[in-house]
Amino acid sequence: MVEIHNADAVASPLWYRIGQIVGPAIKWSDGGLYDYGFNPCVAFCGATVIGAHNASGDGGRLRFRLGRIFGSVINWSQATGSLPPSLCGNSDYHGPH
Repeated sequence: MVEIHNADAVASPLWYRIGQIVGPAIKWSDGGLYDYGFNPCVAFCGATVIGAHNASGDGGRLRFRLGRIFGSVINWSQATGSLPPSLCGNSDYHGPH
């Protein structure tokens, strides 16, 4: 699992961590810096990760980055902006497990 969070309640550094379920607990990696912004969200499939966030605390430009998980780190692409936002899916999705 992957999580991204704000460092503060306003636009600020965004940090990510990778978690593994170990028994009844989640063991989190140290993680690292993801980007700068507000309202982060993340999704992943296998080792591919996509993160999205507002570029500023006022609901500014939507930005997203693609990443690849390597052990306890994610190698992120450069941030890309998009207005209006759009998403697509693929035919490999088989619903929640």
